[in-house]
Amino acid sequence: MAAEKGINSSPHDSERSCWNCRYQDITRQNTFLGVCTWFSKHGRKDKQIPPNKVDVGCNHFEPKLK
Repeated sequence: MAAEKGINSSPHDSERSCWNCRYQDITRQNTFLGVCTWFSKHGRKDKQIPPNKVDVGCNHFEPKLK
């Protein structure tokens, strides 16, 4: 299914990290890692990005628009 979206399915691929995700917002942060805005786009409160996820990403990953 991930291949259908054109996204590499490996959870350890640095291309899928939070650093490359459109939902990371480093302008509103309490930590260097920033917040994930996927949640507010889906009717919930945004969450701080945890250190164990920032380099591997999550299931909500979408590449940043260039």
